[in-house]
Amino acid sequence: LFPNILTDDLLGSLAFAPARLHGDGPLTTAVIFSPLTSMFIHASWLHLIINVTTMMAFGAGLEKAIGGRRLLLLYFASGLAGVLLHTLIYPDMTVPMIGASGAVSGLFGGVLMLMYDRGLMGEGYKKLLPFVFIWVLMSAFFGFYGVPGTDNPIAWTVHIGGFIGGLLLYRPIVRLNMR
Repeated sequence: LFPNILTDDLLGSLAFAPARLHGDGPLTTAVIFSPLTSMFIHASWLHLIINVTTMMAFGAGLEKAIGGRRLLLLYFASGLAGVLLHTLIYPDMTVPMIGASGAVSGLFGGVLMLMYDRGLMGEGYKKLLPFVFIWVLMSAFFGFYGVPGTDNPIAWTVHIGGFIGGLLLYRPIVRLNMR
């Protein structure tokens, strides 16, 4: 949206690269906040549209069920969980990572937990396993083989980490008193 304002240097400081956390460069404010700021930057209009559409699909019903504040907390916490898994798997990666896919994946995890808690998925956690398996498999597939029509790599670890974060953080966040 802002090609004259967002220079390569500014984009680089807003994006997240795990190696910057422990590399030779200084630990600046931009590096510290890049796990959050990277969620607001997207590689293309298609990337943005996919994330916004998916966020609306998963977030609309979830927001009605748990409220806006809890939804935002789940969203950002899941995004950070995605960044954490990405960092654990690729600690020395210097390629910048951008996008809200980890946070959006966490909303899907939250929706699954909401459905499970409301009895819409039957009894036992085994009913969740096919969804977990499919999401992890899809994320890994697109991470390794890419998305048709784009040359940008997919941070599959962020998708999986955000999704797992959404599954694990949903209940603690729902229990929070957020008045």
